[in-house]
Amino acid sequence: MKIAIKIAGVLLLLVVNLSISFGFEETCCRNNTQFDEIKNNCKDHVTQTTYPVQLNCPKYMLDPEKEPEDEFTVIGDGSLIVGDTRFEKEEFCLTKIRSPDNSLHDVAFVCHAEVEHGGKDRFWIPIKICLISLSVIFLLLTLYIYYIIPELRQTEDKVTCIALFCLTIFMALLGVVQAVPDTEIQGICLLIGFGIYFFAIGYFSWLNCIMLNVWKNSVLPRWQIKEKNWFLLNNLYGWFIPILALLVAVIVHLDTPTMGVNSCFFHNPYEQWLFLYLPMSIMLGINLIFGIWTAWSLHERGDDISPDRKKRLRFKMLLYLRVFVLAGVTWIFEVLSFSFGESHLPSNFFWLLCDVINALHGVLIFFVLIMWRSRIKRELGGKNILGYKCPTAWSNVTDIEHEHLNNDEGRTMDLKSQIKA
Repeated sequence: MKIAIKIAGVLLLLVVNLSISFGFEETCCRNNTQFDEIKNNCKDHVTQTTYPVQLNCPKYMLDPEKEPEDEFTVIGDGSLIVGDTRFEKEEFCLTKIRSPDNSLHDVAFVCHAEVEHGGKDRFWIPIKICLISLSVIFLLLTLYIYYIIPELRQTEDKVTCIALFCLTIFMALLGVVQAVPDTEIQGICLLIGFGIYFFAIGYFSWLNCIMLNVWKNSVLPRWQIKEKNWFLLNNLYGWFIPILALLVAVIVHLDTPTMGVNSCFFHNPYEQWLFLYLPMSIMLGINLIFGIWTAWSLHERGDDISPDRKKRLRFKMLLYLRVFVLAGVTWIFEVLSFSFGESHLPSNFFWLLCDVINALHGVLIFFVLIMWRSRIKRELGGKNILGYKCPTAWSNVTDIEHEHLNNDEGRTMDLKSQIKA
């Protein structure tokens, strides 16, 4: 009898272990339904009904097919292992989604607060927060310098300041999301997510306005329009695009909530592409068209403008081209990474470099618009800026940008005087 009881006990333990090992994990979607990435919910394809993923915490999807570092393993005791992180049974669930070739593959949802992809995030996120904070400080300093220099009041300067304002708010909100766990800002997570989206789109729309101003001054120099009216037109475009994008995103969110569900931003890859990467790609394309058009126009122009004015316009084009490149190149690779996957593109070190450049965006902007611009350094020479006295020698820097303008204006005045005589 005792032997029979022992055998029964061993068999019972074996059955329990096999049950854990072979599929008794917590499923995200009940009744063998599948997770729908577009709806960001479980969906019954027979009744067409949807319901939330059965995991009651802020969550993140691990998809090894898209991100190799998301590779996970469910071990014998029912826990899930990803990288150096272990999730207990109540901290994750499993489901299947459709691949582009229409086949099904396994994914896992894990409680977001604990996710550390391969242990990389535990080191990178604090560094990224510091770099983003540094960028915000340098962006605010750039805006302050533009404010205290009276000569920077042309439409292109005002438009530049608005673009930098959008970038500052975007990076500040992004820093908050990186620094504070979603669980601690759950009440305002949705508001922060839409704020990040609005100012990200706003930054790129105002970059369009910057290039539009350079294009107008180079290609249509004789177009007579009042500065006030031209600035108004810039505002109509610069704010219309992000407001329209935000309204569309809010309407879609009201129908199928995804913003702020799993994180403080779009978690659904389809929505990220449709609402973020697609409009960014279009606006980057517009900037590229205006840049090529402007460069071609300046190269082909003959004697209808003076050499000094042509040099000044070339300087302006190259100045704002640098700003466009800073905003454009890393985002282009971001879009390519999102569209084709990092496995089809350069190494992880390359993507880390792109992340660093993006995080230092504000610092690089400061150097392009302030430190590498002789006109600004000349204006700041000897002045006290927030407790720092700028070198007096800056006052003697050759101001190529402004001198060309003055020479050109002087020639114009002489020509008008000759005509009147």
